Amino acid sequence: VEYCSVTKNIELLFGPIFHKFKVSGHTAVFFDVLEPYVLNDKILYISAEVLPLFVTYCKAQHRLATVERCLLHLECKMMDFDSILSLLRRNSMYTALFYVYNIGLNDFVTPLQILFERLFELVAVREKSKSPKETEEFLILGYKALLYLKTAITGLTFPHQTDMQSDQMIIIKRELM
Repeated sequence: VEYCSVTKNIELLFGPIFHKFKVSGHTAVFFDVLEPYVLNDKILYISAEVLPLFVTYCKAQHRLATVERCLLHLECKMMDFDSILSLLRRNSMYTALFYVYNIGLNDFVTPLQILFERLFELVAVREKSKSPKETEEFLILGYKALLYLKTAITGLTFPHQTDMQSDQMIIIKRELM
């Protein structure tokens, strides 16, 4: 009964209620009010239709970190994986990418491969331009890759650092070690 009630509330929130905000031109208000509810684990799902609009809004506000923090509080097994993974890659949200792959898909290698692809791109760019921006991104992403490996190998989830389930540890040992 509780699950049905929550599902209906989510459908109502991201259906007619969101539509009213959108039609009246007040989606910014909707998104600003939505954020604290997600960050406080009161809302564990954002619909596939609303999430890209939330990302676009936050990106325009130079607040992509807010989106990533919110994604780390969502129940990723309820997400549309194709659209969310594409969205995360396009916007370089690697921590959330690790989270969705690890928790939602039980895949611990693919997000690391994606991050390494970006690191290799940055190495190629750095060799040509020596840009401080690429150097900083390289250092941040390199640190993130090392932190991910350390956390996974010690049996903790990334980024929350909670104990992994035994079946996840078996996968980690098989795929990463």
